[in-house]
Amino acid sequence: MDFKASLPADVLAYLEAVEDKTKVFEGHTQKFADEAVSQQASLFVETMKDVVPRYLLLAQAFSAPAPNEIVIVFKVLAAKLHEISSIADKNKGEENYQILMAVKNAAEALNWVTAAPKPANCISDAYDGCLYYANRVSKDKGEDGKLWVKSLSQLLNAMKAYVIDYHQSGLLWKGATKCAANLREADISTLVQQLHLSGASPQSAKPANTSSGASAMGSASSPYLDEMKESLSVLSAKSRELGDLLEQQMSIFVDKVALTLIPHYLSLAEAHQAPPQSEYPAVFKDLVAAIGEITSLADSNPRHQQAALLNTAKTASEHFNWLAVGGRPQDFVKESLDSTMFYGNRAIKAGGDADKAWVQSLAQYFKKLIEVLKDFYPSGLVWKGKTPIGRFAGAAPVPPPPTGGLPPPPPPPAVMAASSGSNESAGDGRTQLFSELNKGTDITKGLKKVSKDMQTHKNPELRAGSQVPVIAEKPSGATQAKQAAAKVEKAPKMALEQDKKWVIENYKDETVTVEISNFKHTVYAFNCRNTTFVIKNKVNFISLDSCVKCGVVFDDLLSSVDIVNCKSVQIQALSKMPLLNIDKTDGVQVYLSADCLNCEIVTAKSSEMNILVPQSDGDFSEFPVPEQYKTVYDPKTNKLLTSCSESLG
Repeated sequence: MDFKASLPADVLAYLEAVEDKTKVFEGHTQKFADEAVSQQASLFVETMKDVVPRYLLLAQAFSAPAPNEIVIVFKVLAAKLHEISSIADKNKGEENYQILMAVKNAAEALNWVTAAPKPANCISDAYDGCLYYANRVSKDKGEDGKLWVKSLSQLLNAMKAYVIDYHQSGLLWKGATKCAANLREADISTLVQQLHLSGASPQSAKPANTSSGASAMGSASSPYLDEMKESLSVLSAKSRELGDLLEQQMSIFVDKVALTLIPHYLSLAEAHQAPPQSEYPAVFKDLVAAIGEITSLADSNPRHQQAALLNTAKTASEHFNWLAVGGRPQDFVKESLDSTMFYGNRAIKAGGDADKAWVQSLAQYFKKLIEVLKDFYPSGLVWKGKTPIGRFAGAAPVPPPPTGGLPPPPPPPAVMAASSGSNESAGDGRTQLFSELNKGTDITKGLKKVSKDMQTHKNPELRAGSQVPVIAEKPSGATQAKQAAAKVEKAPKMALEQDKKWVIENYKDETVTVEISNFKHTVYAFNCRNTTFVIKNKVNFISLDSCVKCGVVFDDLLSSVDIVNCKSVQIQALSKMPLLNIDKTDGVQVYLSADCLNCEIVTAKSSEMNILVPQSDGDFSEFPVPEQYKTVYDPKTNKLLTSCSESLG
């Protein structure tokens, strides 16, 4: 490439990171001598080396695309990934189908250019997706298969390392103008030439570690209202039909929160940087207060004829906290929907057609919101501006006055800005003083003991000064100990204890291979993150405790696998697995083999569990494990009968 000298530093670094790894990958791919495999691998490498750098260049010169422009701007990338996927789908059941599926899943890592605020997670998810097929290739294709899998793994790891170094919070669009239509599909050399001729030559980039996210939509309007207005209008209409307390409660739910507060916070996030956690209560105080009003209406009327509906709306209101939870808000809202339908189903059973219609409209609102969050806010509320929000800037806009007349004015704020020589400030000060006096005996709770060194009659130096110096409060010993403990990361540990138990602790972002020499050995993994455990040969027992985003692949098992206190784990059995115990775990993907279809699965206090069963064509069918149950008393047998609860719609 003769234009390399003109490339920005981050684009050069990307090409250098993947250059050698792609050559090794292509070399091992050629050994399979399969036309479909070669064609797909060439497309994968071409997309990685030609298409992705285009977006790195565009981001240097142009502003971020608006949500409705993302599909257009990233059209070339989407087309390439679709082509890669189609090759795998067309060759279903063929000899090298596992190779094609591995590359199909690995190619999803290239979507990191569209992901924020943690694009590296996109690459990790793609790696997890291709893990099953890659392991099958290693097992079925011998030494060539193992080398091919290793080259693919090294390629993805090199790309992830680059993203962490240069784009930790996502692709940062640095320009002020929108991307020209004629440049969206241009190749690298054309982009370099055009950007240079237009005077918008990209500046050299340095590794970035920002918390503001990948893309800023600038002044683009939020898509939230456009997408949600219809479902909220239907929900509001159904609430008015039922009237009474529910109408009052849903007026707060729809008008005050969904149509006013949520857009307000989305607007704030466009212009401000993220507030510190300590200021979240102040920033979101109006949201908390509104949810409290909805809750209070339900709690204060437990015997009301609409109690079931009020409790349904109360539980549903908790989903508004998606603004503050971060991560994947659609998952948070989905869990809230499941909790809401517990009361919703009771309301349907106890009420009439109008009650059922209201619950259905609420469920449709949830489903629409989940779609909107997936499409427009996949990482939650991303604070994109550079201006500090300020502790009290989260107050909601003033709603229009009610038709029945203006309410009395609100009390003065607790914190007033003093201005010397102003009568108005003096009046405000008096109001604040009377407010403090009205606290009664509680007014003394904030007072501190005056020590001798702070008393002016015993210290002439203090009398000479204008004020008593303020002594900074030191953290207590317990607080210091907690802060020190939080900073200490324990070293990784892997040891065979008592010649029977493999203990693996504190591993992060690694692949750990355990060679089992005795089938009586057990494996215990604790406090590991983003780690894959590959267990060779037959093992007696496997246990995962307090692990996050980890995967386990094992050849054969004598007794059981236990998963306790974990999040987002994957289990893959290549042979037998008699028993699987899942306890207090959120997010489990279990890949069964043809030899363990009779596996017993015991779950408790867990969610988002899916069992993937192999089919004759080499693909998998996914079956969710029930999370919600219904229990009734049977007078005939004098027993409780429990069955899976049927969810609405």
